[in-house]
Amino acid sequence: MAKKTYTEEQKAAALAKVAEIGVTKASKELSISAATLNSWKKAAATAEVPVEKAAPVAEATEAEPAKQEDAPKAAPKKRGRKPKEVLKDTKAAVKKTAKKVTDKAAEVKKTAVKKAETKKAAAEKKLEEPKKPATDKPVLLTLAKQEKLIADNATLKAENATMKSEIAKLKKAIAELTK
Repeated sequence: MAKKTYTEEQKAAALAKVAEIGVTKASKELSISAATLNSWKKAAATAEVPVEKAAPVAEATEAEPAKQEDAPKAAPKKRGRKPKEVLKDTKAAVKKTAKKVTDKAAEVKKTAVKKAETKKAAAEKKLEEPKKPATDKPVLLTLAKQEKLIADNATLKAENATMKSEIAKLKKAIAELTK
């Protein structure tokens, strides 16, 4: 099988596509092997062989579509950044993050204030409502308290019986006196 020859414009368009969508996707889309694209990318990045001066590999057996001729030539990628640029970018990112945190804190504070106001309003409304009689609420007593109440009840019944008998005696005495 004969090797394809690509024009400088086709290579530049392919490198632009690689920069845009990556080697694997560009390889599938352009029907150019990933190894070829990687070698062009490496040559362009290291500037050992500029894309414009690369020698053709062999005669083409199939013509590439003409749409790639209009694509811009890919510039070699810069390797690394200067420390000042990194510092500047980091400061910008920190400032942006700090702004987001500040905004979120303000939002949380507003939410907390609203919840507090709602609770306060509910408490005030509860205070304004008339109090229900204590009989509506069940009273829980310990066993000792229950026994004491039973004993007190028995004592009161005995006293009540005594009082009734005394009242009966007094009524009898009054009746004898009034005869």
